[in-house]
Amino acid sequence: MTLKEVAKICVLIRKATFAWKNETEDEFEETVKLWFECLKDVPFDMAQKAAIEYLQNNQYPPTVADIYKPYKEWQAQQKELRLE
Repeated sequence: MTLKEVAKICVLIRKATFAWKNETEDEFEETVKLWFECLKDVPFDMAQKAAIEYLQNNQYPPTVADIYKPYKEWQAQQKELRLE
């Protein structure tokens, strides 16, 4: 995933939950960079889907782990399929 795509996910979360609402734009940029470092291996479509599904089912903002978890589970399934 690109930095710009991670920014789209963060903006989605920010607008839907008011997360990071008190951050300055410079602080938010640092948040996006941190999320990018954690999520850069996740395909954008998978991360966006995870974010939307999380937002639909939870009242609190997601963490990086909430977005990364479906990708990690998918990786485990792929590994298991290769071993069979």
